[in-house]
Amino acid sequence: MTVPKYAVYLPHYGPFGDPFVLADLAVLAEESGWDGVFLWDHIIHAPLSGDSTVDAGMALALIAERTSRILIGPMITPLARRRPWKVAREMATLDIISGGRVIFGTGLGDLEDFVTFAEPRGPGERVERLLEGIELLRRFWSGEQVSFGGIRYTVDDVILQPRPVRGTIPIWMAGGHTNANALARAADVDGVAAIRYPWDLDRMMAPWELAEIVSTVSDHRGGDMEGYDVVAIGRSTAGASGVAHVSEFVDAGMTWWWETLHQDREDLDGVRARIGAGPPR
Repeated sequence: MTVPKYAVYLPHYGPFGDPFVLADLAVLAEESGWDGVFLWDHIIHAPLSGDSTVDAGMALALIAERTSRILIGPMITPLARRRPWKVAREMATLDIISGGRVIFGTGLGDLEDFVTFAEPRGPGERVERLLEGIELLRRFWSGEQVSFGGIRYTVDDVILQPRPVRGTIPIWMAGGHTNANALARAADVDGVAAIRYPWDLDRMMAPWELAEIVSTVSDHRGGDMEGYDVVAIGRSTAGASGVAHVSEFVDAGMTWWWETLHQDREDLDGVRARIGAGPPR
């Protein structure tokens, strides 16, 4: 049986919109026994809010430099609004800085980031860019010569070096509990970050909903879940009650618990206290 891991999941805007605050929280997480720190990745959370919003990749580079053990990464970077070759270089470089600790989270992303900046927003085109982008990332990270002719991208004979520390970077994809197409896509990568839609801090995902996601993904993978990660995103309290709550998700097939700490509900003192109390294991 896989021993579950535990991570802190942080936005990168509002009170968290400071790379040094995020790095301090990541150091605290590492010292407090968490296994990972993952960041949201928006261009802007709300166009007219005026919230400070930092670049997730740059903040992760600072986190990588200030930590030594925890796994790190974005969740999610929408490949449909990014150039895959630029993302490949960024993530490989981050992986080298961190000593091989990066996991790349992706998905279709929030429409707000597309509409605000007139990015391609049609669902068909976004899916095509996402899937071709994933294929290109894997091929770029292989260190081999890449030629590619897709619907959305063309690459002519290129080798990108250096490679990630482990030879590649695991890819996890966001998958909503009611989105069969997203779960089918997630089954083709290395893990699924299970998200309940609509996102609501008062109604986070239930263990039975996660179990349905695991069942669906397993069906797409022909029952082979060996080495595949299942991320449950939720909120727990410190102590025995939190451990009991999260154990229900472990029983449902979870391999990672991500403690979501969100600016709408938590001030930084509360966030520090929850992180400092350690993971619910």
